[in-house]
Amino acid sequence: MRTPERLFVTCLALASAFLSANATAQDFACDPQTVELRGAEIFVSPGSDDRNSLQCALNEAVRLGVQKIKLDRGIFTLDDTVGALNFQGQVEGTTRSDTVVRVNGFYGFVFQGGSPSLKFMTVEDVSSADSIGVAFLSNSSNCNQRTVFAEVDRVDFSSNDSGDDSIAIVAIAEPACPGNLPLLGKLTVNRSTTDGFAAGVFTQMAGGASITVSNNTFDNALYCAFMSEANADASFIGNQCTFDIAGFLSSNVNGQVPANRVRVQENRFATGATRSEFVNSCLQVSSGSATRVTMSATSNQCTIENSEASAGIIAQGIDGAVITGNTLRGSTDGILMQASDGGFISANVFQNTALVADIRIDENSDGTIVAPQSAVIEDLGTGSYLLE
Repeated sequence: MRTPERLFVTCLALASAFLSANATAQDFACDPQTVELRGAEIFVSPGSDDRNSLQCALNEAVRLGVQKIKLDRGIFTLDDTVGALNFQGQVEGTTRSDTVVRVNGFYGFVFQGGSPSLKFMTVEDVSSADSIGVAFLSNSSNCNQRTVFAEVDRVDFSSNDSGDDSIAIVAIAEPACPGNLPLLGKLTVNRSTTDGFAAGVFTQMAGGASITVSNNTFDNALYCAFMSEANADASFIGNQCTFDIAGFLSSNVNGQVPANRVRVQENRFATGATRSEFVNSCLQVSSGSATRVTMSATSNQCTIENSEASAGIIAQGIDGAVITGNTLRGSTDGILMQASDGGFISANVFQNTALVADIRIDENSDGTIVAPQSAVIEDLGTGSYLLE
């Protein structure tokens, strides 16, 4: 049974909560015609100045601690970048077909730090120059604030640009920050699509960052995923990838990081219009001058056509590469081991890949184990074990 004193306290608390919510609504700084605060969510509708509406929604979400911004059905046009610092929440549309964001500038969305998530929409690049759909960066005002926990989930990215620098999803340090302060944290890209971008996903993350790219479709890309200078646990799993240069590329070209752990599994790779000035490959992992890189490539399907120089899988400077259960078609080399130690190759299927060799081990590789499989093998390495 409530005493009068308890009843008074309860009523006072309810009144205080009502007045606080009302004050917050009255203090909301955006145009109510297109941006509305409803409880714990901000709703945005298309209007005459979509860039200003979305930017105001993000500003208010950060200021008020709102964790969800919902975009209504319709087309939003961004003539300039929309961005936020330390946004903790989701920007989501209704569905991929109903909510369309058209980007007519270099960047669409830019998130610096925080835990941003982009969901349930289409992002169209309609500019006449190279552009980036969404970028996850470190703090441009304080380069030491360089941790982000980012997610892209069920977003379709499309571009009509034919340039080599357009990218759907970027996760890197702020370009103005020094190179010894790379981006940290986590990136997840899930069940999304990219079409027409030079790269679907491009990352430069370190410090044991976690990168997971899974169950996506990448079409008409030079690179489906390019992970550069990546000291990370990187997984590329269950994707469909149509590429012109490389499907998945992980490279440490400047030796700024000590380790890289890469898992590429159950993907379907196929070439589009291959670029003859490059060695085309479905997946390539290179250590550069990094001290230790490990990789596994398992249960992938790789088809390369119309390429004068190609290899289905390339391991360069890798410790203990595990390459097993892959199906490789049409490349001049099936599997190419370069300066790699302790690799294990087994149970792969090769179809029309022996213009040079199904499996080629160069003179700088050591201790490669090749299990029995129907393959043409060129072994120039030292200490190789070719099991029968």
